[in-house]
Amino acid sequence: EVAEHLPGEAADTFVNTLTMLGDIILFSAAVPGQGGQNHLNEQWPVYWMEKFIKKGYSFYDEVRWKFWDNNKVEYWYSQNMFLVIKDGTNDFGLKKTEQPLNVIHPDLFSLAWKSEKHIASEYRKIVWGEMAPVYYARLLTKSILRRLKLLR
Repeated sequence: EVAEHLPGEAADTFVNTLTMLGDIILFSAAVPGQGGQNHLNEQWPVYWMEKFIKKGYSFYDEVRWKFWDNNKVEYWYSQNMFLVIKDGTNDFGLKKTEQPLNVIHPDLFSLAWKSEKHIASEYRKIVWGEMAPVYYARLLTKSILRRLKLLR
């Protein structure tokens, strides 16, 4: 869970560094929309898989399913975890992944759903005039100041 914290232009260097450090890598990186602190490069697994393939490694998408329903493991690890093994190295009989599944863990989906419902609820309150009058006064003031370019 480091790759997503690096800018996109550092991705190849990061993968190169990992492949110099070992033949078997447990890799994990955030998917698009996952969110998190300082995420700069959230990508689907195939993005990373292609980078590892160029270095002579293969992806194995069997590990994350072992942890998928384990509530002792944070969902982002379960969702994003892959084994990456250098070609020619013992793969322990695991099956290479030709195309990793782009899946979202139910816990992340649930968080996004709750957030969306909250936003929709707040929007409805604003539109239907259910907020306190001071809310609308502040909103009007901010709008005027922005138009006058006095507030960013």
